[in-house]
Amino acid sequence: DDGWLKTCVGICGLDGVLPSGLDSEISPLAPFLTGSVRVKIALARALAVKPRILLIDSVFSLLSSANEAAIITAIKSKLPSVTIIAVAGRKTSVYLADAVCLLDGGGGAQLLPSEDVTENPVLLGRFFGSSRSAAQNRAGK
Repeated sequence: DDGWLKTCVGICGLDGVLPSGLDSEISPLAPFLTGSVRVKIALARALAVKPRILLIDSVFSLLSSANEAAIITAIKSKLPSVTIIAVAGRKTSVYLADAVCLLDGGGGAQLLPSEDVTENPVLLGRFFGSSRSAAQNRAGK
């Protein structure tokens, strides 16, 4: 369904990027195929199958924080029934999450609301290796 595919392309920020829209030929030598475009295409393909769960393993590290935020926000808005499980360690990921799972060196896991982590410098420090304030991390400093 072209309508659904266009939605997936739009969610991933590919509108206007693919030279011939959905008819664009995707090859390894395509000049518009930067690393971030490849990531967006992979995400659009993953969404095209209408998943209930979307598992993302560190893929957002290839995108800017702004692109990551735009894509996650669009997925949450347009596909609210999709559960996103992202393996990530970037500030943006923590602030965009509904919940954060803290892994303790293989010894256990703790699932917390995102706000519990972002507002607690000690927990936030476990992600970013410091006890910087939530305001500093939110600002991306």
